[in-house]
Amino acid sequence: MIQTSPKDSSIETSVCSAAQGFLETSLEFSRRLEGGYEAIVLRAECSQGSVVIHVSPVWRTRAELEWSYCVARVAQRYVPEIVLPIQRENQSVFEWNSRMVAVFPFIEGSALERENLELRIQAAKCLARIHRALLNWQGGDRPKSSNNGGLYEVTDLNDAALDVWWKSINDSANRLLTSATHGDYYRNNLLCTGDRVVGIIDWHDALVRPLALELAGAIFEFSRDDQHFFQIDRAEDFIAGYITAGGPVPRSELELLVPLIRLWIRSDVMASLRFGATVGDEYVDKQIRAFQSWKGVQWVPRA
Repeated sequence: MIQTSPKDSSIETSVCSAAQGFLETSLEFSRRLEGGYEAIVLRAECSQGSVVIHVSPVWRTRAELEWSYCVARVAQRYVPEIVLPIQRENQSVFEWNSRMVAVFPFIEGSALERENLELRIQAAKCLARIHRALLNWQGGDRPKSSNNGGLYEVTDLNDAALDVWWKSINDSANRLLTSATHGDYYRNNLLCTGDRVVGIIDWHDALVRPLALELAGAIFEFSRDDQHFFQIDRAEDFIAGYITAGGPVPRSELELLVPLIRLWIRSDVMASLRFGATVGDEYVDKQIRAFQSWKGVQWVPRA
């Protein structure tokens, strides 16, 4: 987990006090951590070592968080790198000021570097193992959130042909292979030490959806550069790593990656806008340009 500068305030003190009651051990606040785009994320120390306290936004419900952590627990049986919340009496969350809180063991590591080929391949293999672990998910759909985030109209993301294609896929008798997924599989949620992935974190957006759609988003995220230009050679390596590790997305669906990548980019922009970004933000602008640049692209992976 990436660390920020030390800080202390009434919020941190109050959160740590609540976490002490949940863990039944004393805690000492250390510092805030980066990565809490929608949440408050703190590091604290106790007699058993360092922990991460994750305070979800007020609209995250207990039901959806417990469901998300259940998905992570099922996947962790086969993917030990997954970091699970600490449980007390079969509960993974507790309430603080109308917000749900979870406590995790602290994992020393930094976000995956896209320039590192070995780490990109490991990311692909970890995703394959996650998909295999969750292939027979029996826990139903994700409970609804209380987030009523606004609807946004972004003209540059309109594509009637893409919408018609996606509707035809979902209406067909042979729908895409679907199960529970991580939901936010990108470099900041893979903690690394040297050339090794040591932690897979942040399952708060886990959901049931086509595995190929999550794979498409991961391929784009791990194969793009800082300007969001796609690197085909990196993508081919990622797909090869996924297949080598037994990734269950079938070949017929790999041939649909171009439109699926565009769907994922559009969804990612909409999520960014719901969390407070604007169309003029640098990240959003790059994503919109990437969405447009993929229109009409003809690419079928070699693997």
